[in-house]
Amino acid sequence: MWYIIFGILTVASLYGLWLLFKKAGKQGWEAVIPFYREYVMAQLVGRPTWWVILLLVPIVNIFIFYTLYFDLLKSFGKQRFWENAVAVLLPFIFLPLWGRDPQVTYRGKSATEEFKKQYPYQKSTAREWADAIIFATVAASLIRGFLIEAYMIPTGSMERRLLVGDFLFVSKLNYGPRIPNTPIAFPFAHHTMPLFGGKAYSELIQIPYKRLPGFQKIERNDVVVFNFPMEADEPFKRPIDKRENYIKRCVGLPGDEVSMVNAQLLVNGKPSYDSEDLQTSYIVVTEPYGLSQDILLKNRFDCGIGN
Repeated sequence: MWYIIFGILTVASLYGLWLLFKKAGKQGWEAVIPFYREYVMAQLVGRPTWWVILLLVPIVNIFIFYTLYFDLLKSFGKQRFWENAVAVLLPFIFLPLWGRDPQVTYRGKSATEEFKKQYPYQKSTAREWADAIIFATVAASLIRGFLIEAYMIPTGSMERRLLVGDFLFVSKLNYGPRIPNTPIAFPFAHHTMPLFGGKAYSELIQIPYKRLPGFQKIERNDVVVFNFPMEADEPFKRPIDKRENYIKRCVGLPGDEVSMVNAQLLVNGKPSYDSEDLQTSYIVVTEPYGLSQDILLKNRFDCGIGN
């Protein structure tokens, strides 16, 4: 259900851009094609068109996109803070409204004389860039923290469904966004500083674990993202929100009895998740001496597997 709602909101946002592009003398369809859309936006606002290449660079692409986006809004006279804020948080409402408003017109690549008269102070280029970077950082952090975030598959346990290195977008609204436990952190870094290493967060302020209300509860066989609990111990000792993100399938809920019998998953004694793509055999390579039968038997009983 949530994916349908998200799809409707995305279509509404693109519809608003479609209308704005037409007002600027472009074709509406140009607003819905990624990368080409940003190429056209750069033309409309007078930015270098080679900026589109920077959209392929992680983190940098966020600043480039929002700079072009805010410049496009300025070209329609939308330069106030609240207008930029709602264009980020509620684009599915305000972009269509502005697109259908006959008083909202394309005013070219620079600010209009009318706006200059109302706001005679003109920001320097450095100040404009600083404002754009700060606003983009705050907006992207809020979106990643409370709405949707991209994750990469770190392990092979979901193979034949999800592969190591795959990227996926995860909604945080379904189960309820989590309040950040360590709000002081380097933007767009998880737990380790890029390039330099070391902690990308400070534990000076720690907020207790709490979630905001969500649209649904976790159900059996949902694919979920969670923080690896073992990193609470040495040598990491990381807070909950800074532990490694893992992607797994939730096959059991609190109170369930989960077991494996003859490679068949049982939940509360009944067959549970099954698929033709299940991987039940693996090739294990050990170095340098291999595994003895004694070690295999020991691990067998340590894991609670009977004869």
